[in-house]
Amino acid sequence: MRILGLGVLAIALVAVATPASADFRVFGAYQDTDARDDTAGGGVSFGIPLAPVADIELRGSYLQKLEDDPLDGVFDNADEVFTPGDIEIIPLDLGLRFNLTQNDRGAHPYIGGGASYFLLDSDRRGVNVDDEVGWFAGLGSTFGEKSGLSFFVEGVYRSVEATVETDPNEIEDIDDIGGLRPEVELDLDGFGANAGLRFGW
Repeated sequence: MRILGLGVLAIALVAVATPASADFRVFGAYQDTDARDDTAGGGVSFGIPLAPVADIELRGSYLQKLEDDPLDGVFDNADEVFTPGDIEIIPLDLGLRFNLTQNDRGAHPYIGGGASYFLLDSDRRGVNVDDEVGWFAGLGSTFGEKSGLSFFVEGVYRSVEATVETDPNEIEDIDDIGGLRPEVELDLDGFGANAGLRFGW
């Protein structure tokens, strides 16, 4: 714990001493997945400068519940699990963002990536989805002044595999539960995009 505290203090001191621009972002989000349908939502992020070329990024997103075929499909096909509005995804990201240019205005492209903690939940009775750890990578650009209000767009690839647990005693609207599997691995890898406003200082 002491080492962690010293590490956080060191990052804060570097951030204060570095003549780079911190930023706050609010954005709309789109995400597609391999095993599910696409979804949309929004989020916020905070960038802490480590150096002119690198920032630590803390980001949280909320994605609307995914839609797909009825839950009956879990008995035959792991790719057909959720009814409309049946799973929500809240990725919490911690990563590094590398700035490819240092100009004060115009386009500011960047690349980045890091670790994600996925808060996963289902409203379906008898279905439980465990939270998972995954990763993300992306590239994007801001457009406008480095300090003050500007616009940004980015593409993101996310990788996570979720575990879906089912309880046949709780699922009341399935005609035949003879083939019910207590656990199903669900691949939620996929590409997405974020776009919104950035405020730098």
